[in-house]
Amino acid sequence: MFSRAAQLQRCFIGGIVPRVKITGTALILCPACGREHDVKLVQNINPQTDPDAKQKLLAGDFNVLACECGRRTQLVSELLYYDPVSELTIFVSPEGGKGEQPFEAVAAQGTQRLVPSLNALVEKVKIADAGLEDWVLEMVKVLLLASLPEPDLDTVLLFDHLDGNVIHWVMFGTEARAMQSPMAAYERLSARTQARPKPGERQVDRLWAVAAVQQMMRGGN
Repeated sequence: MFSRAAQLQRCFIGGIVPRVKITGTALILCPACGREHDVKLVQNINPQTDPDAKQKLLAGDFNVLACECGRRTQLVSELLYYDPVSELTIFVSPEGGKGEQPFEAVAAQGTQRLVPSLNALVEKVKIADAGLEDWVLEMVKVLLLASLPEPDLDTVLLFDHLDGNVIHWVMFGTEARAMQSPMAAYERLSARTQARPKPGERQVDRLWAVAAVQQMMRGGN
């Protein structure tokens, strides 16, 4: 067991909340004022049995340290999102690794994804709720960013929602701004490309999409 001083040192390094990897309650220091908090960390969500947890996730209120000083800090930890009805399993692994273990633990079927952050998880859940394919949207992102006056494929571009025939995005730079793209472009890309995830391929992200777009361009489809 760690002493209380050791716990504090482990939970507050360099002014940021660390990548906590425990279940239950963790001792955390507010990065703004240094006040101690015993914070409950939840490391799994089943939206069928706990829909409130999903709503907190989508609202940005999941695993958050809300300090009396007014500072809200997103805690970073491993998290398994498992929806047996829609057959969607997503594992948040900030440090990567763990391989098959989280997916085997729930006998995952259907779509399985490995993501590095809660923001990435939220986006995947929004995409699934909209009835869209994440791999197509990742490719659309690359094409959208490449078409900008100053292309930068490292720019953070996140799916926000689908409204009729319009896909809404949020792009993060010096400030967040909204973007839109036609659903028709998504549908054309989905229909023409052969560059889709292989069975068992779980990391469908920007790197995957860049390679997929390059493959599509080389193959002419």
